[in-house]
Amino acid sequence: MSTRVSSSAGADILLLTPPSANTSLIEYRLIGGTLDFYFFSGPKPQSVIEQYGALVGLPTWQPAWAFGFQLCRYVNNLI
Repeated sequence: MSTRVSSSAGADILLLTPPSANTSLIEYRLIGGTLDFYFFSGPKPQSVIEQYGALVGLPTWQPAWAFGFQLCRYVNNLI
């Protein structure tokens, strides 16, 4: 499950497992704003990752020129 608070108002998320309980509790405290819940149902962990990637977008590859500093710093005799 993913949550997003789309406001600058104060928010608190408390995760609690009472000592004598078999379940965990999640408590959301909001002063104002909107709280969006997203539930990714699976059935496998890989499909949950795919669903999350479809929602937020996938990372992009780093451009080749961004690796140049490290390569020139340590392998400068090839230039």
